[in-house]
Amino acid sequence: NVRLIDLLIAKGAKLDTRTNNGDTALHIAVKFNQSDAATTLIKHGAEINDENQEKQTPVQIAILQDNADLMCLLLKADSDIKNPGGDQMPLIDSIADTGKVEFLLRALNTIDNVDQKTLYMNKALLRSSQHGDVDLVKHLLDIGADIESSNQCGQTSLFLAGEYPEIMAMLLHRGASMQ
Repeated sequence: NVRLIDLLIAKGAKLDTRTNNGDTALHIAVKFNQSDAATTLIKHGAEINDENQEKQTPVQIAILQDNADLMCLLLKADSDIKNPGGDQMPLIDSIADTGKVEFLLRALNTIDNVDQKTLYMNKALLRSSQHGDVDLVKHLLDIGADIESSNQCGQTSLFLAGEYPEIMAMLLHRGASMQ
């Protein structure tokens, strides 16, 4: 599989060739959970943030397919966790929306910059509070998300968790301000 990819590229195969629905070879490798093929394509310069016709990048496909290993591989290879599609939902929101603690923690661990990691932790805390994800809120608080962080409208996790008494109780128990 990998040797065939190496051979095809050596013979001039183009990494940016697309299928009818806009998938590149990297999209296809991710769709079929082929980590070795994805690694080889990345090594040869495959464009990690390309979108197919459904506006999905390879890392978004990995998330949708519950493949944390491929997600991390793509994030470490510099997939844009901030905003892969310009006006699309930031990738960290997509990861938080899965409700999968492992995915979010592994994605956060690919970020070296402490300030950036903190920003994304806080953003994920707000998102998971708003969506009622008790486990994710708990884990984010455990790893240091700021309970008083707020979104652009000034809303904190406590405010956003208004529909979820269990999350509100947890946030209050952990010191969230009612101001």
